[in-house]
Amino acid sequence: MISIPALSAENNAQGSIAIIHPMGMSFTAEQRDFLQAASSLCARICAYSRSQESNTLMLGELEHRIRNLFLTIGGVANLTLKRYPEAKQFRAVFGERLVMMHRAHSLALSTCEIDMATLLQEMLAPYQKDCDISFSGPDILLTQEAASALALVIHELGTNAAKYGSLAQSAGGLDIQWSIVAQGINEPDATFRLVWTECGGPQVEQPSRKGYGTAMIKGSLSNAFDGAATFFYEPAGLKCEISAPFTRKLGRSN
Repeated sequence: MISIPALSAENNAQGSIAIIHPMGMSFTAEQRDFLQAASSLCARICAYSRSQESNTLMLGELEHRIRNLFLTIGGVANLTLKRYPEAKQFRAVFGERLVMMHRAHSLALSTCEIDMATLLQEMLAPYQKDCDISFSGPDILLTQEAASALALVIHELGTNAAKYGSLAQSAGGLDIQWSIVAQGINEPDATFRLVWTECGGPQVEQPSRKGYGTAMIKGSLSNAFDGAATFFYEPAGLKCEISAPFTRKLGRSN
């Protein structure tokens, strides 16, 4: 019989494995080395499993704390703004964005990554019963930061469309297409592109000035993953084109 310590990657003993030779013979040096390697592998698998369990618990605690933080921020904002009736519109917009940010963080924390289609499905769910909304593109797993930023952007575009654009009318529609475009034959870099196209709504006119929403969209994309947004105020409907380097900051192909 031979007793072999199960060593972790840091060479800490996690236990031991006792093995009896089926022929009652001594183990050769080669057999001992093999059994030691197998024992260490078992120890590392067990350590990884414990680490995953710990990460799951930590993510649950983090989500709980984030939820409480958002509730606290919302409560403080409501108490403060009650003293200022003239800020009623700001209060409503701020509340909507706070709820949306919480939803985006919850989605991202649920699996550490979230695919593009699921994010759009969640963020546009309130409008899908009344309007024709379609979206398609390759499978992309977004990072937490990218998912949060895109959730902000989708929420802002959706809110504006529901107030002034195609989602404000039952005959209106929305199409979202995203893709990964190669830059060149010999270049490994690629670009992520998303096109938001509204149709069937009221005629669109070029705004006289850039509002907070436009600045927020551009700032969120730029800060999160070096993204950019371009707006086209076409009479048939607003079009927004989002582009960014397809790097690890944004996500990966699934």
